[in-house]
Amino acid sequence: MESNQPNIEQFLSNSSFVKWVKEPDNVSNEFWNNWLLNNPDKKETFELAKNIIQNLAYKHQYHLDKQELDAMFESIKSTVAQNSDAEKQHAISIFTNNLKRFWWVAASVVIGITYSLQTEFAKERLMTSVLTMGNKQFYGANPGERIKVILPDGSIVTLQGGSSISYNSDFQDTIRKVELNGQAFFDVVKNPQKPFVVESKHLRTRVLGTSFSVNDSEKDAIGKVAVRTGKVSMSVVENHQSEILTPSKMGVWHETQKQIEVSTFDPKSELAWKDNILYFSKEDMPSVLSKIETWYGVKIIVDPALKLKGRYSGEFYDESLENVLTGIGFTSGFDFEIKGKEVKIVSNR
Repeated sequence: MESNQPNIEQFLSNSSFVKWVKEPDNVSNEFWNNWLLNNPDKKETFELAKNIIQNLAYKHQYHLDKQELDAMFESIKSTVAQNSDAEKQHAISIFTNNLKRFWWVAASVVIGITYSLQTEFAKERLMTSVLTMGNKQFYGANPGERIKVILPDGSIVTLQGGSSISYNSDFQDTIRKVELNGQAFFDVVKNPQKPFVVESKHLRTRVLGTSFSVNDSEKDAIGKVAVRTGKVSMSVVENHQSEILTPSKMGVWHETQKQIEVSTFDPKSELAWKDNILYFSKEDMPSVLSKIETWYGVKIIVDPALKLKGRYSGEFYDESLENVLTGIGFTSGFDFEIKGKEVKIVSNR
């Protein structure tokens, strides 16, 4: 399977990562430490990028002149000489394009890590699907994955699979506006002078600094906002109906009923997904299977002769699709077959 984790060049070109290494704070510490816990296989690349930023320093420390840079560039070409022409050209191109911005990459030749940089460049791609169109930046989570995005103000967005956000380049000028399609959890940096607004199909959610979840997709007839901390103003795009939500309160807009219903909510039911926990609470099987489809990015086909009855409760942390279906199938009376992105459910009796 092709990796979608960041390589070292992408760590070094990630402004949020660089800022965290140079000027860590509570928010960025939590994000990057959690990221590393969830991606232990990338620890070596992660620490190498961190050390480059910390220890190799920048132009004003090394006072690198053009002659030294040319020598380093020649060293890079020599180091990758044993590799294919395509690999050499790729490494040299990346070095050339980033030299002015990343002096520590040039300095890294001194400690002989250029070869490992080059091999990393060739085999991996970005962890998120990112697209820039005009002055708008788009981030999307593929079906079956959950990703975190650090916004320009330091706010952290956790995207559920199949969801996307976008924001303009003037994000921090007067108002911090994000457009959402799908489900996301927002941990917003407080800034009373610049409100934070999430616009989605049905809702407009406005805060100053708080943490909350929005679930509002183009394909759905309801929109939900659940507040973990702080205070949130939830308003409806269609009729401007609004509610103020406080911690442990959730507002649900029903397109058919044309009103917002406010209630308390089960934190695990609404927020566990952001911690990579697949959670079920007395849910019927159609709901269970629909949630599994979204979680793993698969299509589930149930044998028409199989009648799935009853309700299911349980939780799975970072489990494979096979393990989840095995556990649920044991208590619910079904077997399954996985072929690529398609799952067939049949009776085991």
